[in-house]
This record gives sequence, structure tokens and C-alpha cells, in this order.
Amino acid sequence: MKSIISLVMVVVASLILTFTLYTYNAQQTLEKDTTLMLTRSRQYTDNRVLDSQSQILSVVGEVSRTTGLLALIICQRESDRALCNNPTHQQGEHKQ
Repeated sequence: MKSIISLVMVVVASLILTFTLYTYNAQQTLEKDTTLMLTRSRQYTDNRVLDSQSQILSVVGEVSRTTGLLALIICQRESDRALCNNPTHQQGEHKQ
């Protein structure tokens, strides 16, 4: 009878150890997957931000060129020498 109780205790201890190892491995896998997902999400967000900034810079450049062209049109139409002689509005480009 004592040997049967010992055998049952060994089986129970074995099941507890197996469950503990399975839980530990599942936790490690979940941690790796979460880290990978966060890294990919961060990269995607960074790419979206860079694309957005690129589009904004493109629009700002177009607005600057258009503003320069409008200034030239106004100076030619109004014969405003002060505006026509402004070096920042020559040929519709903004000098930096």
C-alpha cells in the first residue's frame, strides 16, 4: 500500500513538473511573439511618420514655389520694384 501511495505521489509530482515546464515555455514564446509584434508595429509607425513628413515637406516646397511665382506676378503687374528686387522671390524659388 505504501508503494502505491509513493507511485501516486511520483505521478502527481511528475504532472506538476510537466505543467510547470509547459507553462514556462508558453510564457517564453508569448514574450518573444509580443516583442516581435511590438518591434514590427514600431517600424510600421516609424515608416508612416517618415512618409507623412516627406509629403508635408513636398507640400511646403510647392507652396514656397507658388508663393514666389505669385510674388513675381504681383510685382510685374503692379510694377512694385521693392517686391521685384527681393532676392528671395527670384524665379519663383525660395533661397535658403
